[in-house]
Amino acid sequence: MNGPWGVVRELSVSHTDPDRVDLLSVLECMGGGASPTEVATECDACRKTIYRRLDEFQAIGFVVDDADTGYRTTRAGVKAIAAYRRVATQTDPTAIAYLAKSDSRRALLRALVGGAADKATLAADDQLPSRATVHRAVARLDELGWVERTADGRFTATQRGAVDLERIDWLVDAIEQTIAKAPALRTMSYWADPPLQALDGADLVVETPDAPHAMLDAAVEAAGIRDGEFHHARTIIPVCIPVLFDLFGRTTDGTARQQVIFDRRAYRDLTHPDRLQYLADAVLSSNVDVRVHPEPLYTGLTIFNRETVMVGGSTRHERNAAVVGEPDALRRWAETTFDDLWAESHLPSGRVREWLDRAGPSPLG
Repeated sequence: MNGPWGVVRELSVSHTDPDRVDLLSVLECMGGGASPTEVATECDACRKTIYRRLDEFQAIGFVVDDADTGYRTTRAGVKAIAAYRRVATQTDPTAIAYLAKSDSRRALLRALVGGAADKATLAADDQLPSRATVHRAVARLDELGWVERTADGRFTATQRGAVDLERIDWLVDAIEQTIAKAPALRTMSYWADPPLQALDGADLVVETPDAPHAMLDAAVEAAGIRDGEFHHARTIIPVCIPVLFDLFGRTTDGTARQQVIFDRRAYRDLTHPDRLQYLADAVLSSNVDVRVHPEPLYTGLTIFNRETVMVGGSTRHERNAAVVGEPDALRRWAETTFDDLWAESHLPSGRVREWLDRAGPSPLG
């Protein structure tokens, strides 16, 4: 299963061949997790085949083997299935499968979308299949309603062919992002659901034993702290990390405007005596607006300086990962999502503010 086209091929064949196991959909339906034996029984397939397919999907981050619950579909896998289903409701799944099985078929249709040509011209193009293959492929594309003859006897793509190719290209791009960003997608909570195309152009950041501070370093770089360029942030904080408060609070000397949403758990943690000063820094600072979300949000989101978005990380995963970048679509999604969560959140109670005032003034106030 090589690359996004390999995944599209696998998904399309699984959904059109009754003898092929639709493994991702089966795991999705089984919910919390299943053993290979349970999957094999559900699919009426041999365990050897199931193990091989599970390994293939696990290698690209669509399936994970949880020691407690067994194999389950990851967020990337679920989004890949959803992307395929979206296209399959508009384009014949059999046609998707036909095109996905061969690079030359896609190249041929793409060439005909670009302009009319006769079979001899197509066969002479070394980027396209041989004459015999061109004859068969053009005939099949005609059956699918993707090509038609022109008045002078040449072949050209129909409007339907051009639209379906555009949809399938969209699907390939979406699948490419699910593979490339699978580690970050896995860490994102229910509300953190950026469109896959919005991730194109953003970078993946993953914490590893060799780079345990990768997330922190990426945040510092995105904020422009080292260059003194940090001036604005809208951020969702699901966990109390003192070093982050030090970097994004004390180092700005109260000049950066910030909107902060603490989720319920992070806010509660900040009321502990040894962390109370961090809460005071935020709540009592004139340049920081604080809200508290009534639910645990688990995932972090920050829009730095109104241009760079960082989303990902989780309080529920050992290895954190995030997506960071400046694509316009990602920023629009982040702004809208932040606005929605901000509207659901509430101000810290007046009692808390009085308590913090008595505890001592904020150094940033």
